[in-house]
Formats: sequence, structure tokens, C-alpha cells
Amino acid sequence: LIDNVHWGVAPTWSRLLFGISISMIAYTGIETVSNLSEETRNPGKNVPRSVGLVFVAVIVLYFFISTIALSAMPVYFDPEQQKYVSDVGEKFLTDPVVGIVRQLPDVIQPVLAGWVGILAATILLIATNAGILGLSRLTYSMGRHRQLPPLVSRIDEKRRTPVNAIILFAILAALLIIPGKVELLADLYSFGALLAFTLAHASIIALRIREPDMERPFKIPVNIRVKGRQIPLPAVIGGLATFGTWIVVLYSHELGRVVGFAWLAAGIAVYLLYRRAIGESPLRTTKRDSAT
Repeated sequence: LIDNVHWGVAPTWSRLLFGISISMIAYTGIETVSNLSEETRNPGKNVPRSVGLVFVAVIVLYFFISTIALSAMPVYFDPEQQKYVSDVGEKFLTDPVVGIVRQLPDVIQPVLAGWVGILAATILLIATNAGILGLSRLTYSMGRHRQLPPLVSRIDEKRRTPVNAIILFAILAALLIIPGKVELLADLYSFGALLAFTLAHASIIALRIREPDMERPFKIPVNIRVKGRQIPLPAVIGGLATFGTWIVVLYSHELGRVVGFAWLAAGIAVYLLYRRAIGESPLRTTKRDSAT
């Protein structure tokens, strides 16, 4: 493992920063736990504990997968490309776990390959369900705050879910898959995830400043007092780190940069046009009882 690393050469500093930005994808989905807060007994205790346990599980899982992958497919110098490479990125970029299986004895390869396929399908199904869950909650909330047109945010009376939003975003997701470019999906994920993480950290700090007396069943530890407000140091460090990594994404991920900003521009345009149509200021918070 130590011999795989040649700082500044394998990986180069630019590729190291690129890899750090891609690795942020591993942490997307952890926040899905918070979507179930309204349906959780004692959410002030159970939700933070669940987030912490999932966070530890993700770190342990990806640490060992990376360790095993580099052990099975070490870094080597490719004379044709005149650079250090690994079969993880050269041959098994889209299926790294399959690449690990291919390095094992031939006798057990068929069994493990089938098992990897079953696990991959199961994980993708769970991830899709989590994505739809987050989409439904977010759409419902934005609809109640008049941030999305009723055509998108309307709740179906029978199913009690935002059916139109689910169909719309399912179509958009399918369109993004059609080109078959893993890099594009990774770039978009990194762009959106890091921006969302940064805004989440900033929101925590803003709430501490604007609503210092709000009831908080769970409070982030390690706080510093600034002008009578308790500012959470982890949120400050996390916000700066994710924002810095987002800047790296903008610099190194061309596809993510173009499509990501185009997506943001489209969303802002829809929001401004909708707020103008209903006669509401885009800077004022409004809320209605139902998103129907």
C-alpha cells in the first residue's frame, strides 16, 4: 500500500484534488436519515445517532474497499502513457469491485461475481428508493413554501405523494443515463453534493445567529461565542472545506461545471418566474397549509 503512493507523481497533486472531490459522492445519502425525522420517536436523539452510525459505516466500508482494491490492483508505470496507473481506473473504472473479484482464484470467481451483481442491484434499488424519498420530501416542502409551481409540487390525493415531481425527475435521470458517461454523473453528483453540503453548513450557522433561542433537541458540540451567539466550529470548518472542494470541482470537472450551472440557472429562472406570477417577492418566506 505504501509503495502505491508517490506524492506529487502518483497521484499528481491535481489528480489528488480531483479524487477528493469525487470521494465526496460517498457521503451523499447520509442526510436521507433526516427526512424521516417527523416519523421518528425521539428524533432529537435517534436521528443524530443514526447519522453518526451511518457516517462511521461509510468511512469503514470505503476505506477497506479502497485498501483491498489497491492491494489487488497495485499502481504501476505505463510506458505507453508515460504515467503511473492502476487497473482500477484503467480497466474497471465502472466496476471496481468486479475488478477485485477478477484477481481472486478462478474457482471462486463465478460465485463471487454473481454475488457482487446481486449486491449491486440491491444497493442501487435502495439508493433509488432513498433518492425518491428525499425528492418527495423536498418537493413537498418547496411546494408549501411556494418555491415550485403547483404543477410540479402538487400532492396526489389518493397516493399522498408528489407524483408529478417523481415522474419528472425520473425522466430527467433517465436522460442523464442515456449518454453512458460515468464521468458526467460523477461530476454532477460532486457539483450538487458539495454545494448542498456547503449551504447546509451555512444554514446551521445562520440559524444560530438569527434564532439563538430556538429549541434544539440536538446541538452540534464545540461552539465558539461570537457577539453573544454560539457558532458551531464543526459547521465553520465543514463549510469552508466543502466550499473549497466545490471550487476544485468547478476547476477540474468541466462537464459538471457546465451542466451544473445550467441546472442552477434553470431552477432559479423557474423560481423567479413563478414567484412573479403569484405576486410574491422572491426574497420573502411564504407558507401555505398544503402543497395541493
